[in-house]
Amino acid sequence: MAHAARRLPGVHAAVTTALPFIAYEPLGRTSVWASALRVPRLPSPRSLVAPAAELGATPALERLAVSLRHRSLLDDDIQVQVPSFIRGVRSQDAASRHLALLCAPHVHRALKDHTDVPPQVLSLALCVRTHLEDPWRVWSSLRTSYPAWTPHRDDWAWIVRILCARDVERAWSVWIELRACQIEVRASTINALLHALQARAEATTLVNDIGVDALDLVGLSTYVHACMKAKKLDVPPVVHVAAHSLHTRLCSPDTHDTHAWHAMLLYTGRQHGGPAALTLVQDAMAHHGLVPDAYTVSTLLLAHTAELADISTCDAALALLHRIYTSVHVKPTAHALAIVLRAALGTAPDPNQTFEAHALYTEACRLYGIAPDAALVQPLLDAHCAAFVPDLDRAHTLLDDVLSDPPRSGLRRLWHTRAPRTADLGLFYPVLRACAALHDIPRALSLLRRMRACNVRVKSHAAWALWRSLGEASRSWADVNHLYRALQALRAWDADAWARVLSWVCRWRMADGSAAPPALPLQVLADMREAGIHPRPATYTVLLDFCAKGHAHLASIQAVHAVIQRDGQLEPDLVLIHALMNAYNYAGAPAQVLGIFDSLLVLCQNAHDTRFLDDVTLTIVPWPRRA
Repeated sequence: MAHAARRLPGVHAAVTTALPFIAYEPLGRTSVWASALRVPRLPSPRSLVAPAAELGATPALERLAVSLRHRSLLDDDIQVQVPSFIRGVRSQDAASRHLALLCAPHVHRALKDHTDVPPQVLSLALCVRTHLEDPWRVWSSLRTSYPAWTPHRDDWAWIVRILCARDVERAWSVWIELRACQIEVRASTINALLHALQARAEATTLVNDIGVDALDLVGLSTYVHACMKAKKLDVPPVVHVAAHSLHTRLCSPDTHDTHAWHAMLLYTGRQHGGPAALTLVQDAMAHHGLVPDAYTVSTLLLAHTAELADISTCDAALALLHRIYTSVHVKPTAHALAIVLRAALGTAPDPNQTFEAHALYTEACRLYGIAPDAALVQPLLDAHCAAFVPDLDRAHTLLDDVLSDPPRSGLRRLWHTRAPRTADLGLFYPVLRACAALHDIPRALSLLRRMRACNVRVKSHAAWALWRSLGEASRSWADVNHLYRALQALRAWDADAWARVLSWVCRWRMADGSAAPPALPLQVLADMREAGIHPRPATYTVLLDFCAKGHAHLASIQAVHAVIQRDGQLEPDLVLIHALMNAYNYAGAPAQVLGIFDSLLVLCQNAHDTRFLDDVTLTIVPWPRRA
């Protein structure tokens, strides 16, 4: 209708005067005056000294920063302490931000009051302001405002490391500028940039620019590992040069770096096959002091690219795990088993693959004493639930494996506290959707109660999707009521989700054509308001239309009307007024309809405007009144 979006100022009076006003306090009103009067303040310097000192900061630097209130950073005796300030702010520990807050006003005053600022004060300004502002803007501003400033190589290293953690594109821009200025670069800066770039083309450009010999062991292993993990078909030639240099350095008697060996093992497996990687790891253990760990097993599995691609049975996967175990004498962990499990399942597993993967999961956990975690069971759980006929029994067993506490010995129960088993929605969601597909509402209710017990965080759109799928799978309104209670207890719905839930309850019909009992949508409305959500006029309109079409009792309509009267934040529109009048008409209460109509007439007379009435309004009013 053309008037559907029309807002009527003052129409609230027409709604609230048709029935005797019940003396309730307006729900949901909050006083914003007190919060509006609060002016945000920066913490005082003295309030920052104590927490910074507790966190391990140097008390002398804190006291000196506070004493600068009537001094300048350009004073000769203070200039001596500026390098100490720079080291303290760059320490990147818990107290460095407190020290940056203390130094910020003094840095601002020095840059504002002086044009000839010493380079070390600009270095302090760089590291202090990057704690409090966008690092790229700080760097660009200082470079533009002080074109004669030549940053120290530690300044370049600082801004590159900060930008690597936030914006690798900006970090690469600073690197290009750094190379143009011919600044000597430390290895830690190169390593941070290589770690941020991973296998991007810029990483290869960087290595070609500075040369493989300029990389230390960390840089070589980072670059080689990133390129191998990317699984590129065309490996740049410099990667092979870097891998050869890495192997040469690892064979040195005074070099012991397990992470670097992992990169070398992955390179060997991807380029020369899994057996070559096993030969290399045995040689490294025998002659170069490599002590394998759990991640070594995972790396060797990833090195067997061809073998993982050909795995189709449980026996083949167990044979690969056993071959690696006998080579390094380290049991596979849940992470290693997850790699083999995903390979066995493939991208779109059929029932036979799912069966073999489940057998692999059961046997490997029993043989190697692996405690299942969410990352291990998730692909198998998805496969069981995505089948044409979901296997809820096995999916539920996998959930129990993750969420149940493992058995512990008497001494372990005595001396070790029980760590809470954590779970997220990803574990429960596919099982709940499978319950909806099989119309297994009792099991879905059990899972929802378990989610609440595990304090699983559920986003609003996911909670609404679960409500819709499970509600449509229900065979009775009693099941819907139980589902509503279980999902509402998760406290995941926002205003839009609440409105959708109420609309669904009002409009859904069971297979036998039965509508919701009037008490259910009224309860949803009450819970919605109790959660601090203020319904929009459209929400009330849907509820009143439900009452009218369902021929609800007069008491139900009066209950909705009473809630509208108490809603101080509601701005009724004409559509809501029509819905209220129509509901009273269907309930056989013409007196209430006439009361609302009379209130609208008074509103028109007071406003000297008849736009608050239209043909729909006149159609709803009983005929005897219009005669």
